[in-house]
Amino acid sequence: MRCRVISISGLAFLVSVLGGAGASAEVGGSGGAYVDNDQAPVAEVRTPGRSPNRTRSAPVCRYSLLPEGVRVYEVDGSEATKSMPGRWYTIDCDGGLPPGSTGYVFISEVDPVVLARQARRALPLESPDVQTSPSPGADHLVGVPSWLWVGDAWAPLSATASLPGVSVSVTATPQSVTWDMGNGDRVVCRGPGVAYDPRRRDDEQSTDCSYTFLRSSFREPGQRYRVTATTTWRVSWSATGVAGGGALGVVSRSTTFGLRVAEAQALNR
Repeated sequence: MRCRVISISGLAFLVSVLGGAGASAEVGGSGGAYVDNDQAPVAEVRTPGRSPNRTRSAPVCRYSLLPEGVRVYEVDGSEATKSMPGRWYTIDCDGGLPPGSTGYVFISEVDPVVLARQARRALPLESPDVQTSPSPGADHLVGVPSWLWVGDAWAPLSATASLPGVSVSVTATPQSVTWDMGNGDRVVCRGPGVAYDPRRRDDEQSTDCSYTFLRSSFREPGQRYRVTATTTWRVSWSATGVAGGGALGVVSRSTTFGLRVAEAQALNR
């Protein structure tokens, strides 16, 4: 089978790897591609429940791997060869191919770590939705435990980045919430905490995430403690179509808010 394609010698382009920062893989042994007619392969990063992120300049394309042994030729009749490892694909893009393109593209081997880092940037990790009882807008009392929790779903979050033949999934698993109480003390909760239910009696409910202030916030700026809640996720990745996987470290998000702590006064008669 002889396939005519436009000359691609010297047309080295970055593979667009989508993500929050829009970074790209480098052309060469660790990633990249040679493409025909400025048609850059598109890597999509997907998060569950969200639309895929795509480049604005390149159409969304689908690729089909050419069978082993099929040869691709330059316009001068010579066989198209590449010094880097990779495979030839046919390409079909939404809205049709650009004028002059014959629908063939060579994609070199992609470094899965590059895709993993881009997928990690696309993880929908938000700052914690802090909740307390009494509420953050009400006065807390010295000597009375303050309940602490976050309203976010306590479940793993994932994102996937893929190029033809290679798919990398990244998963962030929540580990803990650290509460910096603004007075030098910290509370580390290994879960989201328990929401206080005002409809139930206090002796019918309990929490594993609380803090008892020993001093009022009267002398603090604005008469409030600056409390910071930080949620930490442990991130890992796995790949299909290529070897790789493992840990990607931890990611944290924080929320800071003010908390007024009053001291109840006893009156003796």
